[in-house]
Amino acid sequence: MSDFDNASYSANGDGGDSTRAEVRSMPFFPAPPGGPQPVMPLAAPTSAPASAPAAANPGRHMQPAQNPVAEPPALDAPRKPHASTVREEPTAVVKGRIKIEDRVVEKVAALAALEVTGVAALAGEVPGAEAPGVKASVRDTEVSVDVTVVVDYGSVVMDVAKTVKNNVARVVGVMLGLKVTEVNVTVDDVRMPGAEA
Repeated sequence: MSDFDNASYSANGDGGDSTRAEVRSMPFFPAPPGGPQPVMPLAAPTSAPASAPAAANPGRHMQPAQNPVAEPPALDAPRKPHASTVREEPTAVVKGRIKIEDRVVEKVAALAALEVTGVAALAGEVPGAEAPGVKASVRDTEVSVDVTVVVDYGSVVMDVAKTVKNNVARVVGVMLGLKVTEVNVTVDDVRMPGAEA
């Protein structure tokens, strides 16, 4: 038997065997109604230990935590903005004037006309024109072009002329950045088969 069992106490505290060692009594805390309650931990461990097989009747200190504290989500690394979302700084406006001479338009139009299948050559001498068969007139950002061509025999003349008109307007507009207001095409001659260019 333990010392606690051998010791006897009276109501006023003077009973019992004085020769025995005095036994200190533990403070008395009554149990809450409904049985023992689980002990709530102050903070959940940062990493959960490996789960052990559950005991049939776990003790108060062996019960799992009821409300584990969630770990805050990790912050993502700062992302680099996509190139399409980056705003470019506006460039400074530089004063000045850009002028394209007529002869530049005439050379570009002549090459564009010669690219068309069915065009044998450019014809006609235009006074003051840089290229034979082509005359251009530039006004600010607008231009009008006159083209005179020789077509190959066997080509559909109207189709060749329409293709020349469209190709000259497209090439001059793209290369020189001018607004082509009109392209006038004149078919001056037909080159016969076997004839020299």
